[in-house]
Amino acid sequence: MRIEIRQLKAFIVVADKLHFGQAATALHLTQPALSRTIQQLEEAIGEPLLIRSNRSVSLTEAGRVFLDKAQRIVEELDDAVELTRQAGSGEQGRLRIGYTDMALLGCLPEVVQAFRERYPGVDVEFIYEPNAPQLQRLEDGKLDVAFVSGTMQIEGFDARVVQKERFVALLPPNHPLAEKTEIALADLKNEPYVIGNRRNWRDYRRHLDAIFLEHGFEPRVAQEAFNSQAVFAFVAAGMGVSIHIESARRWIGDRVIVRPLSDVTATFHTSAVWRCERDSPLQRHFLEHLYHRLER
Repeated sequence: MRIEIRQLKAFIVVADKLHFGQAATALHLTQPALSRTIQQLEEAIGEPLLIRSNRSVSLTEAGRVFLDKAQRIVEELDDAVELTRQAGSGEQGRLRIGYTDMALLGCLPEVVQAFRERYPGVDVEFIYEPNAPQLQRLEDGKLDVAFVSGTMQIEGFDARVVQKERFVALLPPNHPLAEKTEIALADLKNEPYVIGNRRNWRDYRRHLDAIFLEHGFEPRVAQEAFNSQAVFAFVAAGMGVSIHIESARRWIGDRVIVRPLSDVTATFHTSAVWRCERDSPLQRHFLEHLYHRLER
């Protein structure tokens, strides 16, 4: 049994018009050609679909059952064609984005929200990992864009810095230095610290280690945390102070004090990274959108 889409579409129009002449006109066919098409469809199925007379056309019971299924098939095919075209043009599909904790605190949420509003047919998948696993996923084709800590110059990859952040101090609300408008890192030399653990924050911890080394001391880590929200919660609970990036202000409630560091000039960079030769229309749309947001 071989049934063609053109036969299904012809049958649907005839079933709608219940008139071969009108259906033939709508399909831009001659009436004999339309009659042959319907006859071939009935022969392929093995059941009559229409009752024909000189005055009228009506559906058989088999025709009524077949009409419902035929309409669904044609609609699903039309949907498949449209989705395929959208995927080919970068308006449909799945975009896989890797991110670090610091990227999530910065520009990434707003960038992705605006992108999804512009391309509602795109499914965005987020994957949280440190730098090295993200770069390996890019290499393996399992990520489209990675948001990593620091600046990147790696053969085979393109990269662009998407945010530059100053470092700030996080203090419990009852801390003696909370009344100051800014503080020096040297004033926090003997404080207990709350910092993200090295497994998840390895790249960020390298930046912190360099800052502490520059100021001549190693922090006493009282509590390690899995992510930024845990850092904020532990600081609020009075378990210690922390050094974070300035965009943390947007996510911290009034239970944590944020103060600029007067003696720290270093900045923390987040970069978007992607494979040079593995681009797609969807990836290009996202990067163009990212560039536009950064240049505003």
